[in-house]
Order: sequence, then structure tokens, then C-alpha cells
Amino acid sequence: MKLYLVRHGQTDSNVKGQLTGLNDTPLNNLGIRQAEELVPSLPGGIQAIYCSPLLRVNQTAEILNRELNLPLHLTRALNERDFGSLTEKSWDEVGEDLRKIDREQKYDYRPYGGESVEDVHGRLRSFINELKTGSPYEKIIVVTSSGVIRALYYLRDGYLPANTEELTNRFRNGSVHEFTI
Repeated sequence: MKLYLVRHGQTDSNVKGQLTGLNDTPLNNLGIRQAEELVPSLPGGIQAIYCSPLLRVNQTAEILNRELNLPLHLTRALNERDFGSLTEKSWDEVGEDLRKIDREQKYDYRPYGGESVEDVHGRLRSFINELKTGSPYEKIIVVTSSGVIRALYYLRDGYLPANTEELTNRFRNGSVHEFTI
């Protein structure tokens, strides 16, 4: 089974460098264009779209689906990590120590009412297992947030690039990542 992980288009919170988490922020004008420009670059034969119900993610999926006209499945399993009371804070406000352990996917705390990395990894493992055992589709678009995509890479590879610039470029808004499961 092939998964094409798509990060949602840009939001104003992304521009401000904020931890958006479960906030329902809409795409900005650039984010809408990013989603529209993705369609021609997607491979043929896609059979379905799965996405988080968060507004920015769902908007991106809806834009993709205007042309693709595929079954669209909403699942909270694809929600961005709940950052608790850190939501809407910038990484500068949160601090470099927390940013480093977040990048490495090795934290075991729930930030002020939010989710731990194991919480996120657990729901993503369940989502992948459900696809493996019950999905009739062989090629799927999964629209979600950067934290979920990073977590899926970590689950698959056991690590993430340590270079902040590489992470930023790799998981930019509107990026597509091909996975085989």
C-alpha cells in the first residue's frame, strides 16, 4: 500500500512560528495556492483521501479533492499533537531545550495538558494498522500536519534529521512524502 503524506497549506500561525496543535486555524492565501498547486504533482491512481478534521487540514484535502473527486475519510488519528497550554506559543517562547527534544521525538511528558510523543505514536500505529487490515485502497493521500508526518518518519526510521534547516525544508507546507506500508 502506498501512502502520500501531504502537509496542509500555510496558515498565519505557521508564518508566526506558533505551535498550532488542535487550534482550528484556516489556510491563508498562500496556503490555498499551495494546496491548489499540489494536484498536478500527485501520482495517478489515488483511490482515497484520509485527513484530520482540523480546519487547515480539511481545507487542504477539500481543495485537492475538487479535481480528484475521491472518497474523503476524516479521522482524529491524524490530528496534530495537542500542545496543551503551549498552543499558540512560538518556539522561541517555548525554548530551545523543548524544541530539541520535540525534534528528536524522545519526550515522554504531556506539555501542560497536551499529548506525549507516545500518545501520538500510539494513535498513529493504530491508524496504520487499521489501514493495513481493513482498507480496500492501495494508493491513499493522507493530509495532515508536520508533527504527524515527522512522527510517522520516526516510527518508520527510528530517527529524524538533527539539522533544523533540513527538517524545516523537508516538512514545509504543501510538501508530499511517499510511504510504503
